[in-house]
Parts: sequence; structure tokens; C-alpha cells
Amino acid sequence: MASAGKPDLPHGYDWLAANAVERNLFFEPAMIEPALRHLASDGVELCVATDPEFAIPRAAMPVVRARGRYGPVPTPSPLMVWHHPYSMVGTPLISPEEPEKALDALFAKAARRQDGPPVLLMQMVLADGPAWPLIQSVVEKSCRRLHVLESTPRAGLRLDAEATHAATLRTILGGKRLQSVKASRRKLKTEGELVHRIATSGEDLRDALSRFLALEASGWKGRMGTALSSRGHDSYARSVAENLSNDGRVRIDLSCLEGANGPDRPLGGALSIKAGTQDAPIWMPWKVAYDEQFVRAGPGVLTLANLTESLLGDCQKADQPLLIDSLASPDSQLAPKLWRDHLTLVDVVIDLKPGGSGAFGPILLAEKARKSAFVAGKAARGAIKRAAKQAQAALKR
Repeated sequence: MASAGKPDLPHGYDWLAANAVERNLFFEPAMIEPALRHLASDGVELCVATDPEFAIPRAAMPVVRARGRYGPVPTPSPLMVWHHPYSMVGTPLISPEEPEKALDALFAKAARRQDGPPVLLMQMVLADGPAWPLIQSVVEKSCRRLHVLESTPRAGLRLDAEATHAATLRTILGGKRLQSVKASRRKLKTEGELVHRIATSGEDLRDALSRFLALEASGWKGRMGTALSSRGHDSYARSVAENLSNDGRVRIDLSCLEGANGPDRPLGGALSIKAGTQDAPIWMPWKVAYDEQFVRAGPGVLTLANLTESLLGDCQKADQPLLIDSLASPDSQLAPKLWRDHLTLVDVVIDLKPGGSGAFGPILLAEKARKSAFVAGKAARGAIKRAAKQAQAALKR
């Protein structure tokens, strides 16, 4: 296993990532190498099943032992497919050559670890993709066990090539939302000339990224300490952007007020990354930010609408489908209003030991309890916010 201290990937990993049954950009070299270098804590390792004859990777996933996941409850710690705050898909990389055999070998490799029970927690697996039925099949055939903890929709857009050619921004957003976008443009134009900037490579990309990071840090993410720059993760973002720019898989869209005698002022920005294949690319607005001074004018909505319109034009010219994965959380208020399709993601716990291990049941119960506590806490926070708003309204009367 490759450790976080040594982010060099094994020979042949790039081929596996590019040809996997289901590609996962977050586990491809351009993103996993910077993640291991800049974000990984102690214990994060790359679990790789290697072909015994040719010594090349056949399946892979980053993993970490989830110690302390259940607090003071004395429950065994499962192995987890590793995620960091900017990783939004957890599907393992699986070779297209004898994929069931490759995945079975990966599960067996993970089960042999001596630092805890052979139970794997796998989150954010695309249930719509080809890897999910493969996972289910391997588990069933090998007498392992699997339990789906949660199935979650995520906003996106799916237009095949024919539908893309016939589409317009109105048919994608809907008339009401398009009118809202046009209203945003009118409001912002009262402040000056509104321009849409796109950067994809070189110095333009580096400059746009610096401006995007500053924009993000100026808002609520900066105040909460979750902005890339406030966490000190800007080096990671710069490495990812540089890596992906080498083959046109990153873009930064900025909605700006044009500067008459100085630089443009960014009002909204989207840092997007491209997954999928050359014939069916999937664009992901990875990070979105906006200037809160203009929040009533909707600069975030405007930026994503501009992004959608630009991608639509590109896909129409290339005769490609238009595919967008919003990467948005289930409680996002923005993405579902713009993109009315959705992807489905599942979180699962897998007993890696054929025939079953004693730790599977306790871990499953702990995961269910953890989820229930999270839901209850979220409901309580919502009730507190509503009560606070009612109190503020009462004071104004």
C-alpha cells in the first residue's frame, strides 16, 4: 500500500484510472496525488490489488481506519474509503479486464489488514454507474454481506447528444428560472458593465484561481473557516488546477463587473472540473463562491447559468451529450433549481470476510445510530433557526 507520506503512485495506476469500469476523477492521478500530499492524515493509504503475473494495478481505492468514528461507544472501527472535504465520489477504480476478479482481489486485500476488523464503509458510490451492480454481484457471489445505509439524490443535468442539440438555456432552466437569471443580470448591470470571464490554462488560469480563492475567503466560508485558503488548502487547489489544465479538464468562470480603470471585480465564480470520457465528459462545479455584497442580485445563480450556457454551446459544437454533476449536498438550495435531473449516490457497509465477521453487526448498528443522531441534530438546529427568525420578526413589530 502507498502511504500518505509517499504519494508516488504505483506503475500502471494511470492506465487503471483512465480505463476503469467507472472512472472516478477524485481517484485519478491529477487529483489523488495532490490530495495524498496536502490533505491526508496519518493512516491514509492507497489499497491496490495487483496482477500477480504482470505486477500492475487491477483495482484501487484510498482507505483509512475510521478510529473514533463512534465517539466513546466501544465499537470496532471500520475501514473507510478515504474522503477529504473536497472529494465527492467514492467509487473504487476497477480494471475493465475481468472486473469481478479485480474487485474481489481488492476486497480480499483490504480484508487482510491487521489494524482492525474486515468491514468496509464505502460512501458516495454512484448507483447510476456501472461499478455499483458490479460491487453487488461480487459481494453476493463471494458470500460477503452488504447493507445500504443511505441513498441520496444529487442534482445534475443529463442530456444526450440529440437532446443537447435541441436544448436552449430556457429548456434547461425553465422559463421562471431564466427570467430570474435575466433579472439578476439587469440588477448587476446597474453597477457597471457585466462580463463573463473563462480561464482554462496558463497564467489566465492561475490568476483566475487566485481571484476565486479571494472571493471565496471573503464570504461565509471564510468566516466559518471552510474556504480553501482559510484551511491552508490553496496549495492543493493550485496543484489540482495545474494538473487538470494539462488536458483541458478544468475551467474557472467568473461573473465580473468590468473595471473602467482597473481590474474586473468578480461577483460570482465557479471552479469546475471535468470527469467522464472524451466522448461523454461530465462537468462538475467543484467550488462556487459569490460576493455577499451583491447577494440579492443572485451572482451565484448567474455564474452557474453562464456556465451552463457556455457548456451547452461547447457540447453542441462537439456533438456531445451535456452532463453535469452538481456535487451539491442534499440540502443545497441552488443546484436543484438550475438542474432538474439527479444522480443517486449510496453509502454502504460491506463485510469483507466471506461467510461473515463478528464486527459487521455492531458496526452496522453504530452507523445507524450515528445517522439517527445526525438527523436529530439537524432537525434541532433547524428549529433553533426558525425560532430565532420568529423572535427577530416579533421584535420588529
